[in-house]
Amino acid sequence: MKVTAKATPIITTVSFDVGYVNRSYSFRPNASGSGTLSWSIDNSNALAEAGLSFNASTGRIYGTPNRAVQLTFNLTVTSTYGTDTREFTITILDSSASPTSPKITTSQDVLPTAYVGASYKFTFSSSLSSGVTWYIEEDETDTDDFTISTRGVLSGKPTEDGTFSITVSVQDNKGGIDTKTFELNVEDASENPNRPVISTEQENIPEGFVNASYKFEFSASSSLRLTWSMDEDIPGLTLSSRGILSGKPVSKGSFDVNITVEDSSGGRDTKSFVISIRGQDEIEGRPVILTSQSDIPAGYVKTKYSHKFAINLSPQVFFQQHGK
Repeated sequence: MKVTAKATPIITTVSFDVGYVNRSYSFRPNASGSGTLSWSIDNSNALAEAGLSFNASTGRIYGTPNRAVQLTFNLTVTSTYGTDTREFTITILDSSASPTSPKITTSQDVLPTAYVGASYKFTFSSSLSSGVTWYIEEDETDTDDFTISTRGVLSGKPTEDGTFSITVSVQDNKGGIDTKTFELNVEDASENPNRPVISTEQENIPEGFVNASYKFEFSASSSLRLTWSMDEDIPGLTLSSRGILSGKPVSKGSFDVNITVEDSSGGRDTKSFVISIRGQDEIEGRPVILTSQSDIPAGYVKTKYSHKFAINLSPQVFFQQHGK
C-alpha cells in the first residue's frame, strides 16, 4: 500500500499590494500544503488602527485605510502538518498617489489672458468627468478676484493688472486629490481686443442752448449689448443707458464729462468730452421781435383794436402772450 506524504504549509505570496487612503483595500495571501489552513498575524492592533481587518480563515486583509502608513507584521499559516511564517509590509499611500485618483488634465501652465474690468471664464479638466469637486488653494493663490465652481469653472472680474499664481485642486469622494499651479496674466482694460471702443469724436457733438430741446446719441464699436454712463451732471440733461444725451439744458457753460460704455462681458471704454451749452440769445436764426414799444398804438374802450408785430423771420412764427 502506497502512503502519500503530507506537505507542510508554505506561504507562496511574495508581497502584499499597495493600498491608498480612503480607498477600499483587499488582499488574500496564498499558501501551499495539505489539510485545512488557518492564518494568524502578530500585529493586528496596528492594522485595526489603520482601518484594516484580518480574516483568520482566509488570511485576507481588508478595509478602508484611514492614513498613510507602513504596516509590518509576521503572517503565519498553520495546518495539522506544520506552520510557516513570513514577514510582510503593507504600504498605504496618500490617496493622491492612487492610479484611480483624479488628475488635472489641463495641459497649459499659463491660462488665457484676462483683462481688468472684463468678465473672465475658464474651465479646467480632469481625468474624471464626474464625482469630483474643484476648489482654489487660497494660501497658494495671490489674487482674490477669481473663484472656482465645484465643476471647475474659474471666473471673476479682475480689478488690477499683473501676473498671478492660481493653485487649484480637484478631489473625488474618496479623498483622491490632485493639485496644480497655473499662471494667469491680467492686462489693462485698454489692451482688451474685444472691448467696446467709443467712436464718437468731440467734433461730432453739437452745441446746446438753454431751454432748447437737445438730443445726441453716442456710438461705439461692439457686437454686444452696451450700457452707457456719465460721471458728471449737466443741469437739464441726462444720458440714457443706451447712450442718448437728451433734455433741456437750464444753464449755459462748458461741461467736462467722462462718458463710459460697458458691454455685457464687462469690457469698457471711457472717453472725455466737452458739452457746450449756450444762451438763448446766442441761437443763430432765432426769431427777434422788431416791434418796439413806441410802435404799439394806443387802444380805446369798446373800439376794435388790431396791431401786427414785426419779426426778422419770414417763416410762420407763433406769438405767446405773457401776463394780462
